[in-house]
Amino acid sequence: MSTLWIFGDSYSEPFSKTHNLFWKTEYIKWKGYCPKYFADFIVNDMEYDIKNYAIGGADNYTILDSIIPFLDRIKSDDVIIIGWSDVIRFRVINKYGTFNSIRPVSLDIKAAINNSKKS
Repeated sequence: MSTLWIFGDSYSEPFSKTHNLFWKTEYIKWKGYCPKYFADFIVNDMEYDIKNYAIGGADNYTILDSIIPFLDRIKSDDVIIIGWSDVIRFRVINKYGTFNSIRPVSLDIKAAINNSKKS
C-alpha cells in the first residue's frame, strides 16, 4: 500500500488534532461536529496509509526540517503533500537551543505599540 505523506502547518493538520488552536476549536463548535480535512477526501477515493506530520503554527523552515527525517522512508509510489506556510513566519533559536516559530500576525499589536510608547 502506498503512503500519503503530509507536512505543513495547521492547515494541513486534521481538525481532530487541534493543539488548542482557538480558530479550530471555535470552528468545530460552530459546525457542531469535527469536520473532515483534505486528506480524508483523498483517502476516500484511493487507498493510502496516511502519515501526517503537520505542525500547527510552523514556519517554512520548520516544515522543511520536519520532512528531512523521513526522506529515506518515502517510496517512489508514495504521494507527498507539503502545505507551505506564510512567508512572513520565521524562527529564532531560544535559550534551550531549540527553535521557536514566530508568527507576526499572531502578535499583540496593541501591546507592542503601547510598550514602544513607554520607552
